[in-house]
Amino acid sequence: MGTQRPLGRTARVHGWRLATVLCAATLLFAILGAANASAAENICVGTDSTNLCPGDWPDAGDLEVAAAMASDSELTNIYITPGTYTSAGGVDFDNKEVNLIGVGAIRPTLTISAAAPALSSVITTRNANRIENLKIALPESSGLTGIRVAINTPDISNVAVEGPNADSSIGIHVSESSPKVEDTTIDLGADGSTGVYVDGSTSATIDDVTVTHASKAVELDGAMNFKIRRLKSQSANGVVATSSSGTVSSSVIMPSTVEVENSGGNGVSASATTGESKAVNVDNCTLIGSSDGTTGVAATATAAAAVHVAVNSSVISGYELSTNTTSITEGVPTIGLSYSRYTNPTAGATAVAPSSQQTNADLGFASAATNNYQLKLTSPLVDTGDPAALTADASGSDANDNPRVVSRGAGLIRDIGAYEVQNTAPVARIQIVTAVPSTTSNTLFSAAGSTDAEGDAMTYDWKFDGAPGVSGLTSQKMFTLDGPHSVQLTATDKTGASSQASAQFNVARGFLPLKIRSQNARISRKGTFKITLSCPAEAISNCSGRMLFQTTKKVNAKNYTKRPAWAAAKKSKSKSAYLRAARYVFSVAPGTTKKIEVRTYSTFQNVLGKHKKFKIQSSLVLGTTSNANLTANRATFTIRAPKSTKKK
Repeated sequence: MGTQRPLGRTARVHGWRLATVLCAATLLFAILGAANASAAENICVGTDSTNLCPGDWPDAGDLEVAAAMASDSELTNIYITPGTYTSAGGVDFDNKEVNLIGVGAIRPTLTISAAAPALSSVITTRNANRIENLKIALPESSGLTGIRVAINTPDISNVAVEGPNADSSIGIHVSESSPKVEDTTIDLGADGSTGVYVDGSTSATIDDVTVTHASKAVELDGAMNFKIRRLKSQSANGVVATSSSGTVSSSVIMPSTVEVENSGGNGVSASATTGESKAVNVDNCTLIGSSDGTTGVAATATAAAAVHVAVNSSVISGYELSTNTTSITEGVPTIGLSYSRYTNPTAGATAVAPSSQQTNADLGFASAATNNYQLKLTSPLVDTGDPAALTADASGSDANDNPRVVSRGAGLIRDIGAYEVQNTAPVARIQIVTAVPSTTSNTLFSAAGSTDAEGDAMTYDWKFDGAPGVSGLTSQKMFTLDGPHSVQLTATDKTGASSQASAQFNVARGFLPLKIRSQNARISRKGTFKITLSCPAEAISNCSGRMLFQTTKKVNAKNYTKRPAWAAAKKSKSKSAYLRAARYVFSVAPGTTKKIEVRTYSTFQNVLGKHKKFKIQSSLVLGTTSNANLTANRATFTIRAPKSTKKK
């Protein structure tokens, strides 16, 4: 239970020593009186206040002292540092307006003596604004309450209430106004206990609360317009609403694994005991029974009263009766099912819409054996709930606080049950398959490395330098300009979710081969001969340039009556040089072969006139296209003189 701290650390601070019990009592009275006379706006409680609270804040030392020091006329913030604080009969803050806030990495623990009188509360307040970051420990006793707040609108959050066997106890009891309990866990471990009890309030809100090992997870009495969202209950009864109206949504309600009071327990039960009509909506809930006399949804009405429970987009499984109504005298209890699934027959005055159905099929829970009632992708509950927009009272998120409406390809239709199958956007990954991208060939890209967590089929859209490319798992593109380029991939799954990836890469200027066929040719009387040129289809414009033809062996000018005027001879130190035979400026369309006629120089004609045939070789002096450097194969031509030519 922890060690009870002394009520007045101020005594220790001043070094006072108590000689007798009477002196201690007198001193405590003086301290409390002084505290009330000088109200504090901020108060620290605990031994770690030096590190967690500013030095000028008053230090109460314990909760009873803090309650006495709190102002009667203005808000007092009471900061409680880590530790265990035990009171004999609970701490009552009466009508003082306070905030009770635990500080530090470990929540402080507030508890009460096991000998405390019945109906006592660890914390009692009628005017609290905030109670947060605390742990409440109930001893193994009967009739105790963890936190009791009345009158004002409390905001209770991040609180844990625990009891090893807190029989007939209440974890949190709120009344009147518009209380809010959120992000709280309650485990009482006993029959006859209630996790959260709400009475006489308007617009009570219970969000993200987990209750285990209790007789009732949430009990409401005379609570109007209540909202219970994302409740996780593992108790004999989930939600018990008496003369109350409101909504239970995105909640998982199932029997406790150790609770002995399962027989006859209800998932959600609503009753009306007055003449006013009451309505409880059960939206997107998963109700799991023990098949031991339990009832999924129950409606009970007394004389001159009416109660209606509307069950929408919910699953009711494992209960002996999926729904049950009991009519007492003139009361009219009704239950309506729409867009829901249930595993056992309905009973009583139940209206079942065509959108609901009884089923014995596998509901596709992730692991019912381990109480994991999230849905598999293959579950028949996916995208089969109510297609209408959620009401203002319904939860806009599922039991895990994820988006409620996530299409799996059927449109914006919610799933049945507390959980919505989520969709993860695919991860787009780009692979540049071509090792060295070049301007003269296609560069190949692949999206095969892209993944989707749900295994959906994906579509792939490509952009190259910002312009759309060919869609598909692979895509290819010829880049006509060398230098830096960019690629962008968008991968989209069946639900329309997508992600993008991009990459930068460099394209080298390539080489295109201009093909020249070696051949024998006879010169014409005009001094011309014909050759064949082929331009590659990969060229994006005509293959053009200038070709030179020269003899394959050196020629000595003294051997000829007319000196050949070749340019090389002017620079050559030898008496012989290679003779230029011809020059030709060409232009050949991409993907075509062209036969061209080359006119030879007269100096070469003089040589040919003497030798009758002579070998010359082609060379590409200048050859380019807009996307590549042009190269040519080495071609050799044997040129013959005209047949009618006579030797002189």
